[in-house]
Amino acid sequence: MKVLNVAVTGYYGTGSSAVIDLLKEYKNIKIASPIEKEYEHIALYTQGAFFDLASILLSPYRSPYVSDMAINEFLEAAEILNNNNFGWFGSYKYYYGNRYMEIVKEFISEISTKKERKSAAHIKGIRYSLIKAIMQIGAKLIYGRPITVLGRKYMYDNKDSYFSLPTEEEFSKAAKKYVNSYLEMCSKEANINIFDHLIWPQQYLAMDKILPDNLKVIIVQRDPRDIYLLNKYYWHKPPISITKPYYELDILNFIEEWQKIVHLNMQHEKVIIIKFEDLIYKYKETKRKIENFLQIKEEMHVEKYKYFNPNSSIENTQIYNFSKEWKREIKEIENRLDEYLYSFPYERIPKKEKWFDTSLQLKTERSKNEDSCSF
Repeated sequence: MKVLNVAVTGYYGTGSSAVIDLLKEYKNIKIASPIEKEYEHIALYTQGAFFDLASILLSPYRSPYVSDMAINEFLEAAEILNNNNFGWFGSYKYYYGNRYMEIVKEFISEISTKKERKSAAHIKGIRYSLIKAIMQIGAKLIYGRPITVLGRKYMYDNKDSYFSLPTEEEFSKAAKKYVNSYLEMCSKEANINIFDHLIWPQQYLAMDKILPDNLKVIIVQRDPRDIYLLNKYYWHKPPISITKPYYELDILNFIEEWQKIVHLNMQHEKVIIIKFEDLIYKYKETKRKIENFLQIKEEMHVEKYKYFNPNSSIENTQIYNFSKEWKREIKEIENRLDEYLYSFPYERIPKKEKWFDTSLQLKTERSKNEDSCSF
């Protein structure tokens, strides 16, 4: 059975989970997750991981010294993800046993060789060694060898030393095999496996060079007016969360950041851009667009509205209409980010009590419904 892997991704808060929820309703499509709850695949882009390694080993500025350190950092990142039970990401040893590290080590063995001698990159400090001082004096007396610093001994780390200067072709072949092995490890028995946040949108440029051929990408975008307000006033407030806001709170800084991270014109035959709002206001048309992209038939949509209901999700749009103050606040975004705005077919005011589906909100909603039925 030929399996298609699909990476559903977006920028923080843009609504990629809506596409995942929609695809969960289809027959022979599975979410590649070891748990029933949300799970994100960060193994390729976490610090020091696959994309960082690729950027160094394929760089014209690379060197044996830097490549050695990049491979060690890659192995450290892999071990962190493997050995700790983070729950919603990584946790590979907990979920998959030794398989992940086997994949990692096989990849490294294909793009590098171990060296006996360590470079200066492995030096972590120095100390005085009486034994070395005696040996230096003996070498001076017997061989006339000069003494630089008497008794100085370098302290090395316990990491392996690697030589790695692969050609683009060598790295591409090993990289595609590595990523495909990771996808197979996480996959379930289905025609299509969905991977939540396997890559960031900008990394679609790696599609042909270092990502496997049986991978497609769905990128979800969203109106920045709603993102700004939700980020500032809602997502990071109790009872939703007590974390720090992800985006800049200063509106001018937010605009500058948005222009840098969000790319509108991403074109590739294996990449499709879906607007979060289109899933709601153009549900049938957008659903058909996704079906055509994945080459699936409408008949496979056997559990319609079970996980994604546009009539419910519409409350998560046009947030800026919730108050006059908010409408005034996002004027600068409308002036400077015009090309990123969604053209809504009609104006509406969302119901705040129905924003997202936290358990507390659901409890509140149920309580209201019960009260309205009491007489």
